[in-house]
Amino acid sequence: MKKRWVSILLVLVLLAGAGILLYPLVSDYLNQLEQNRAIESYNQSAEANNRELFDSMFASADNFNQMLYAKGSIAQLSPEELQSYHSILNPKGNGDIGYVTIPKINVNLIIGHTVDTEVLRTKAGHMEGSSFPVPGENVHAVLSAHRGLPSASLFSDLDQMEVGDSFSVHVLDKTLEYRVVDIFIVLPEETEKLSIVPGKNYVTLMTCTPYGVNTHRMLVRGELVSESLKGDEETEPDTGLDAFLKKHGKILIPGAAAALILLFLILLLPKRRGKK
Repeated sequence: MKKRWVSILLVLVLLAGAGILLYPLVSDYLNQLEQNRAIESYNQSAEANNRELFDSMFASADNFNQMLYAKGSIAQLSPEELQSYHSILNPKGNGDIGYVTIPKINVNLIIGHTVDTEVLRTKAGHMEGSSFPVPGENVHAVLSAHRGLPSASLFSDLDQMEVGDSFSVHVLDKTLEYRVVDIFIVLPEETEKLSIVPGKNYVTLMTCTPYGVNTHRMLVRGELVSESLKGDEETEPDTGLDAFLKKHGKILIPGAAAALILLFLILLLPKRRGKK
């Protein structure tokens, strides 16, 4: 009887430990499902085929970008400029600008206006003093996301990016592809690398580093290399279960195997000893 209770206790400890280990993975998977729904909803709004409306939205974003370029750096927006900012590239009225896909690290994230806490809890945030990610010159958009949140991985794997890798930003009915040209590690107050470069079109992906310490910022700078309309020889981002397993399989599969082996040892070996 005592051995039976010991076995039950060990199984409960095993299940509790598995639950603790699996929580970040399950939570990240649920968050990605939510992202997938938001991306699908955004794409549906971008399929309205209203060229005149979309051209007007892109023109408003370009005017805002040129206003920032005239300021010469990451801008502090006035209340009037901030109000205008929130109305630009907001087709659904919910603050979603578009979404970013990073194939190498299996990231598909909605981009929200601002880097406020509520936005960064589940999305990539657009730094409101930076350019909007649209075609044109004198553009430098900054997209920021957390690392190491227990509820979502977000930009946790951004340190795996290398010069030459690609990522895409999807805005309205356009897909903008960027190639990584520089990677910087800077202090939070060092913003020179976020400045607009004349004649260039950059998007910088930003997150905290080192992982869990967060004393510095990692900046992954991409330069615009192509733009296309949705559906023009564009592959859909990998957002399903396969993407989740590709992202977490190295942890999930060995962990599940180890748990099964431990469960076997706990439940079956005492029975074999009892028969002897």
